[in-house]
Amino acid sequence: MVIILRVLLLAGLVVLAIYLFRRIAPRLVADPRMRQLFSGLGLRMLLLFLLRRGMPLLMRAFRMLRFFR
Repeated sequence: MVIILRVLLLAGLVVLAIYLFRRIAPRLVADPRMRQLFSGLGLRMLLLFLLRRGMPLLMRAFRMLRFFR
């Protein structure tokens, strides 16, 4: 029962992140300064930051589930 709640919590967080991204993305694309930041080197730096910071958090969340122990 606990594992189902944890999976639902993770799924809810993913859905919330997608919802927030879809709300914010049009404003970011419309801003010329952000468009410049997210093209070329800025995009690579963002991806590198997400890989270094986001992946460990994601892996820790998956390890939280008893299924993967």
